[in-house]
Amino acid sequence: MQEKSNGSYCSSPHNKIQINRMKNCDVFETIRNVEIRKSSAKDNFLKLSNDLVDSNLTKGTYLMKVGLRQVTDEVEIFPNDNKTNILFLKEKVLDSLSLPEGIRLNLKCDGENLILGPLIGVFISHNKIEKLLDGYWDSVYWRFQNWGAEKGGLVYFFDYSGIDWEEKKVDGYYWNDNRDWSKCTYPLPEVIYDRCFGKNSRDVALKLRENIANQNLPIRVFNQVVKITKKETYEHLVKYPRIKNHVPFFSPYSSEKLIQMLHQMDSVYIKPVSLYKGQGVLRVKKKDKKFIIEFPGEESNERKVCQDLPSLLRELDQILLPDHEYVLQESIQLASFL
Repeated sequence: MQEKSNGSYCSSPHNKIQINRMKNCDVFETIRNVEIRKSSAKDNFLKLSNDLVDSNLTKGTYLMKVGLRQVTDEVEIFPNDNKTNILFLKEKVLDSLSLPEGIRLNLKCDGENLILGPLIGVFISHNKIEKLLDGYWDSVYWRFQNWGAEKGGLVYFFDYSGIDWEEKKVDGYYWNDNRDWSKCTYPLPEVIYDRCFGKNSRDVALKLRENIANQNLPIRVFNQVVKITKKETYEHLVKYPRIKNHVPFFSPYSSEKLIQMLHQMDSVYIKPVSLYKGQGVLRVKKKDKKFIIEFPGEESNERKVCQDLPSLLRELDQILLPDHEYVLQESIQLASFL
């Protein structure tokens, strides 16, 4: 929790800054949600909220870093009349940092360094980028991006072909305010989240890791596990006695097994083994001797009511994807949180 300023000041060779939650005179806590703008003047300058900055500041030379890009230049520091923090950078400096104008990042002043971030690159397949350019929507990626923004960071998406290893920058993508999938150049990040799935994806992910290691780059890659199917997940989890009893009952799909489960329980999920994000998932509910099929439609869930088991099986034959293997899983009560 952020504490109120105690009114004391901390000095570096270049300035005096009054900042909330100071640890000591050598290290400043993060200044959150700093907007990056292109300077119309010939100078770089940081306008800090008037409750964070002393009026007697002087300009200084700083090493500005974001991801693996950095540049040294002078920065002047001024108070702002309102509660916003804005870093105005010369066009040459913006280009050197490979930063697009208008984004918001946290800023940490560490002695003579100004560090902007956090910056997270989500590594995805080229096919995924093409689908998104064609108008495909991905709510998970949208939430990733928004979660990053809420923390004062930037989350962008890229594939292997967009990386410029020599210049340490990357052509990435980001949804703008109009939800347009927009291409921009960003710094190569120090943190990469690997979500490169699909045909040959793991070969590409291995190539990414090999290049990082060969060039001795300070980049951490997360999510190195090969994607496995739902069936493999179930079969693996039940091997552990401590969690076996917490795994929902499951079985490979067959009409006979479905009927057997519906005799024992009121609700059963039918899930495609290899799809994800809820694609192709159905729920069959038993109610008043009838059977209700619930499945995702284009805009909302759809329902079909079947009078008996034969009509239920006929409807499922029409709905289930012919080229996919399915698994049956008992319904479980969702956890709720205060």
